Amino acid sequence: MEAPAPGVTVLFLLAPLLVGAAAVGLLGPGAFAATLAARPTARALGLAFPAAALTLGVGIALVCLLSLALGESPDLSFGMPDALLLVGLAVLPALVEEWLCRGVLWTACARLTTRGRTIAATAILFALMHVPAWGFLHVPGALFAGVVLGVLRDRTGSLVPGILAHFLNNAVAAALLSG
Repeated sequence: MEAPAPGVTVLFLLAPLLVGAAAVGLLGPGAFAATLAARPTARALGLAFPAAALTLGVGIALVCLLSLALGESPDLSFGMPDALLLVGLAVLPALVEEWLCRGVLWTACARLTTRGRTIAATAILFALMHVPAWGFLHVPGALFAGVVLGVLRDRTGSLVPGILAHFLNNAVAAALLSG
């Protein structure tokens, strides 16, 4: 599968930012600060590393297994320059997707339902956000990553460890798959 064009990647990142900004407006006063959550502890930041390794390994394994089950050859290569690949696939998604899923949606869901349902809802949105750019083969891995990142957000009370884990996952994947 070929990666989306850089302009498409930027579009997929700008649209969630606009949706998130609108949702913050609907959530009312103090909502933006609530979406950013608490400051992380050193222990919380340390949890980002195993979370990134776990989500990366499971994600790649699931894409490969699903490709083979469908009779396709697993294609995990990308056709972007390294710098653009790193920014387009690692930095921006980590910031935007985590803020939207584990920030904005988390804040809204936490007001209405349980922690488990909040983790599930944010993981499902996270997985579905990956369909237009990467296709359905990436949904199970993205759903798994969404659950891990949600648990990380729940346990640490902070958005930053999830952003770091998401960045590490994507950066290592980009580095592995670009060369």
